[in-house]
Amino acid sequence: MNNNHSVTKTKIVRMFFKLIYSLFTKRKLIGEENLPTSGGCILVVNHMSLADAPLLLTLIRHPKLSGFVAKKYQNNAFFRSILNWAASDAGGIIWVNRGNADRKALFKALKAVKSGVMLGIAPEGTRSNTGSLQKPKPGIAFLASKANVPIVPAVIIGTDKTFANIKRIKRTQLILKIGPAFHLDPIQRSERRIKLNQYTEEIMLRLAALLPEENRGVYADHPKLKLFIEWANKSYMEDDN
Repeated sequence: MNNNHSVTKTKIVRMFFKLIYSLFTKRKLIGEENLPTSGGCILVVNHMSLADAPLLLTLIRHPKLSGFVAKKYQNNAFFRSILNWAASDAGGIIWVNRGNADRKALFKALKAVKSGVMLGIAPEGTRSNTGSLQKPKPGIAFLASKANVPIVPAVIIGTDKTFANIKRIKRTQLILKIGPAFHLDPIQRSERRIKLNQYTEEIMLRLAALLPEENRGVYADHPKLKLFIEWANKSYMEDDN
């Protein structure tokens, strides 16, 4: 009975945001075939606006969807209630201290993905003021390597213009683009620091490769970016065939 009640609440939140987004935006999902519909996984995504998380909720059909949210937002009763409702069937939102190594949150996240949750993570840790990728916060590579679940790279395009366009009574084109899932091998203690840096870089370069050139930010001139752009282009060409 409780599970059915949770699912009902989640559906209500989804329906609410779908209505809002249909009124004020146009939404497009690219690479839907790359989105798992069940099982534990980590969705790594860029972060440009408060409109990001609700957009994900309207386009992703995974039955257990949760994510990291900064603890400062717990002070907003409305925001806190909506988030907890939306993630109720996944055990709730994982509140995290931004800027610190929040081990409690990391291990709670690890437990969640191993129980079948799709966990959404913005490696940058905070919204980009420019709409372009920033350097990531520590922790994403540690969690991804420990979880041993698929890592799904996803990018959101257009949400940084949403609220300005609403004021001008203009609908914004919002895009959620999903790349093929990948795995990261467990890290041996002796090579921990090197591997964590390598894995973090790989995660961010996959996001950069999926983004338009003007949104690649600090990774725009990275020497390895070309390889990941080829990976992204190849995956979509194969999908088209």
